[in-house]
Amino acid sequence: MFNLAAAGKSLATQGVDPARTYTTGEGQGGWGVLRALTDDTDVADLIRLYYAGGIPVYPKCEKPGARHTEASYFEFHRLGPYPSPVLLITGGKETMTPVSNCSDKTLRLAANWLHWEDAMHAFNFNTSAPNAPVDGVCHISVNGFGAHKFCYY
Repeated sequence: MFNLAAAGKSLATQGVDPARTYTTGEGQGGWGVLRALTDDTDVADLIRLYYAGGIPVYPKCEKPGARHTEASYFEFHRLGPYPSPVLLITGGKETMTPVSNCSDKTLRLAANWLHWEDAMHAFNFNTSAPNAPVDGVCHISVNGFGAHKFCYY
């Protein structure tokens, strides 16, 4: 979150209008956007100086108090309310960061919430870039949370 504030400050000093600047993040980065815009963080006031709002895409937004068993044990914190507008984007076929892990309050407090039932993790990857995934092709990725299907459209 402090890096996000520093990036916003840098952009503002280069003439970028904070009133027209939005931050975005995917997965864990989406959680970072939600948390940075939550009113109780140490940097929320800084974020509001440099960003008009945020766009978290398939964020990792576990309910507050959810505990993880990874080596770097941590607990998720409250997300929202958001003093700045949030456009939340989620997918119904998401297995890495399922929207069902989000609290109802986290979803309800977003200014807008777009949910696409057929979308999954990384649905928005650029398939026209060199060495990019191929449209219609699916892959399986395995991590500590299980196997996850990625399809590109």
